[in-house]
Amino acid sequence: MCDARAVGAYGTEGWSDFFVAAAGASAALAGLLFIGISINLGRILEINGLPSRAALSLMVLANAMVVSLTLLGPNRTGTGLGVLVLLVGGLGWIGTSVVLWHGRSVETARHHGLRWLITTELATLPFIVGGISLIAGAGGGLYWVQAGVIVSVAVGLLNAWVLLVEILR
Repeated sequence: MCDARAVGAYGTEGWSDFFVAAAGASAALAGLLFIGISINLGRILEINGLPSRAALSLMVLANAMVVSLTLLGPNRTGTGLGVLVLLVGGLGWIGTSVVLWHGRSVETARHHGLRWLITTELATLPFIVGGISLIAGAGGGLYWVQAGVIVSVAVGLLNAWVLLVEILR
């Protein structure tokens, strides 16, 4: 017999409030990031590595938003839900990996590369794990997606702070 906690991890029923809030928070932070980038564009372009950081921040937030919006569709369970999360999360991971790979310079990698890599991976990989878990029907399912959304919002918030405030110091 399945317990209620396990059933809740593999179907979208009961998750709509979380995904509505997650989509709204991700979109709002992405908007704030756009404003921060446009206000400080000259300074961002002058500092090696910051254009990549801005792009990564937008991509992480967009990934969380698109995953959340995808999960707000009609109640789905099982393999179809897992495939959607895996597809969207995988595309987000590939996109951020490309930016990380192409946006690195020796100086940037030495000072910030590992930290950016870790935060970006922590924000994107839970979506992939969640998709695989949903397909398998074991291992946590939507709780991995929830973790990915929370970390994505935290990473976006941190980078928005850097691009709005810290850049001027």
